[in-house]
Amino acid sequence: MTNADPFQRLAAFAAACLLVLWTVGSLLVALFKVGWQLLYGTWPDTTVYGILPDFLNFDLSLMPKDDLPTALWRFVLGCDLLHALLVVPPVLLVVCLLLLRRGHGGLLPALRRTANHFGSSPTRPLPPGHLRRV
Repeated sequence: MTNADPFQRLAAFAAACLLVLWTVGSLLVALFKVGWQLLYGTWPDTTVYGILPDFLNFDLSLMPKDDLPTALWRFVLGCDLLHALLVVPPVLLVVCLLLLRRGHGGLLPALRRTANHFGSSPTRPLPPGHLRRV
């Protein structure tokens, strides 16, 4: 990996960070929620709105009602932190892993080799535009 191009190294670093964020972050938030439930008897509110600092929680009533950025920001503020940690990092992780596999003969052959990673390697290179069946 030390001889790889900087873009590939960046994708590998991002994939590692996303994997750690996904596992450790979701585990910590789930443990916090369970601990809060056991101590206080109520399920805690961990929406993004309650966690962000005050300068990011500006008054949404001042923004245009039918505007797409307002609707997206309102959706993000209403999401639960645990749901966001369980959905967003895996989607971004798949993108990073596909970017890492793009230099192995294209996207479709890379996906096929990823699905069958214990299979034998191709014996001879194929001409461009031809796909090998796995």
